Amino acid sequence: MDIARRPRFPLATAMLATGLALASGGCAASGSAPIEMLAEPGSSEARAELALRLASEARRAHDARAMLVAARMMLTSGTRPAKIEDGAMVADIEGDPVAHGWAREAIALAGDNPTLVGEAERVLAMRPRGVLRSSLGGGPLRYVRRVSANESVRFDISTQPQVPARIAAIGDGDARIGLVVSAGNARVCDQRARSTHSLCTWRAASERHDVTLINAGPLASDVMILSN
Repeated sequence: MDIARRPRFPLATAMLATGLALASGGCAASGSAPIEMLAEPGSSEARAELALRLASEARRAHDARAMLVAARMMLTSGTRPAKIEDGAMVADIEGDPVAHGWAREAIALAGDNPTLVGEAERVLAMRPRGVLRSSLGGGPLRYVRRVSANESVRFDISTQPQVPARIAAIGDGDARIGLVVSAGNARVCDQRARSTHSLCTWRAASERHDVTLINAGPLASDVMILSN
């Protein structure tokens, strides 16, 4: 049977319905599978987190339409795509490689279904919504990359002194993810890899901070970094 013509997979569909309620600040429907959301309900970060989780489930379920929903959700989440440039996480104003990558995955999953292929091509033509560049600084930023088993990724971020700072790392469920944040020789946050996500919040005393992302699990994982 053509993958694109299979019935909708109930797990991905149930996850979308439950996650949409949580991301908008509502409650999950009675009997729904629980989804632990790290970001604040109703926030741009929550919508981006749900998109990442839905894309991961769509990939497991070979669900092209769910993958397209995830791509649209990420593009319209209100978060800004980021990249690592010269060791720093900065806004990527050239496009959205993550959401567009998911749209390409949807095309591969869609087989010869022209309707789904056409929808995916329209997603590829979309650009992120919201302010992409501002003299006031950036945020929330999101950066997604594949992190190998037992790999550490290092980069730096710039924050406003004396302003609360927040950075989260959210895995796709296949690994234990940790975060370490340092300012010079001082370690301001050390979240060891105990679960599939980590969160650091602190009041910045300086501008530049070094961040180490750790995958302590035995498997590679797609990890999204969210920062205000």
